[in-house]
Amino acid sequence: GYGPYFGSIPEFGRPVKGVRFSGVRAGSPADHAGVRKGDVLIEFGGLQVQNLQDFTVALRRKAPGDIVRFKVRRGTEIVELKTTLTRRK
Repeated sequence: GYGPYFGSIPEFGRPVKGVRFSGVRAGSPADHAGVRKGDVLIEFGGLQVQNLQDFTVALRRKAPGDIVRFKVRRGTEIVELKTTLTRRK
């Protein structure tokens, strides 16, 4: 494997500004951070996330072991979270 791993599962279907998650992989950095099904990622590592391509670019700028802060929209709230990225397996 190569590169950093976050462990989120994007939802494809309803277009939103950001990346809506249909879930997270158990034991992943996203899971450890408390990401929930339905959360919409809007910022990752200080970069705005408008779509899946933005998220991919932001994630690739990081390395395994990096601590990353990010924001999700959860209902009407903006929730700030952080996690340590691992290596993609």
